[in-house]
Amino acid sequence: MRLKRNGVVEQDLLTDMGRVMGRVQTGGNDGSINVPGLLLGYPIFQAVSLGAPTQRVPNVSVSGQTLSWSYPAAQAGTTHGKADCIILYGTRALPYGAGSYSPPAESSRWGFRIRHPQTGAVIIDDKYSNLAFRQKVSLTTGVIVAGGASTVSFTYASPTMPMVAITCSKPTTLWSVTRSGNNWTFQFYAQGASATITAYVFDDPAALGAGWGARIRSGATIRYDSRHKYARPVNRLAGSSGAPSATIASGKTYAVAPGRFTGEFRSEVMPWEGGNWDQTVTTEAMGVSFSGNQITSALVQLFAASSSGSGTLPPAWLYQYPTYEWLVLDVTGL
Repeated sequence: MRLKRNGVVEQDLLTDMGRVMGRVQTGGNDGSINVPGLLLGYPIFQAVSLGAPTQRVPNVSVSGQTLSWSYPAAQAGTTHGKADCIILYGTRALPYGAGSYSPPAESSRWGFRIRHPQTGAVIIDDKYSNLAFRQKVSLTTGVIVAGGASTVSFTYASPTMPMVAITCSKPTTLWSVTRSGNNWTFQFYAQGASATITAYVFDDPAALGAGWGARIRSGATIRYDSRHKYARPVNRLAGSSGAPSATIASGKTYAVAPGRFTGEFRSEVMPWEGGNWDQTVTTEAMGVSFSGNQITSALVQLFAASSSGSGTLPPAWLYQYPTYEWLVLDVTGL
């Protein structure tokens, strides 16, 4: 298989293509689901808080065909709630440091399937949809509104939550999404003021009507249509500490789809003589930035508020989320 557009090869058998298998809403509760399709490649996911995240956001993991999420316990003296989240999940075809992959034994079935020749992971079939490029949005944040960051948002219309990838020269984080019917409003924060952010939106392929090209259906559902452009993973940055960074091939445009919240929520309390106290509450999130083919990151201070009082000390707390899972996409020409 080889797909050219204007003389340029966009897809062939060596192209990694992101696939989406579904979305699940946590409801603010621990849980897991069984997804056999996760065995057909290397897992990807993007967990986004519905509304502003509270101090307790879920840790997401994949083991075999099981997608799980769990929340940390509330810390002593606090009543922090659990953030309701939506998790988009699917697969990619190449490891990017994630270890080996062995395609599972499957019973024979009718249908269409293309596997990556290097790993045997499925890149196109008639059961799950490929992540089609749906929208590119250029955004500019305003003045600093809290902490050391500025914010901006945009709205995308779809029955399902899409995957969003971002690129910016300043550290930028995907903060939250709010839903109103089929409208999804994504909010971003960037370090400093007047940051220019480009957001790339990937979703299930839209039906394009009659036309030339290859088209894979499952009943009336479009799984793949060659007239769309698709998410092309080229790297993965994952770890449990530190600030992610990488040098990737030059001459292309890249964006990062963050998989989960990385950062911390903390309350620091300082008691003084006479029963007085000061409290500082801070929220920081890991933000991604690009300079040419260099990916770097830094903690962005989103909120910082101080208060003073006397009498009973307010609780101090620290919720840390050091784990990061970033999918790097080639968005050249999108």
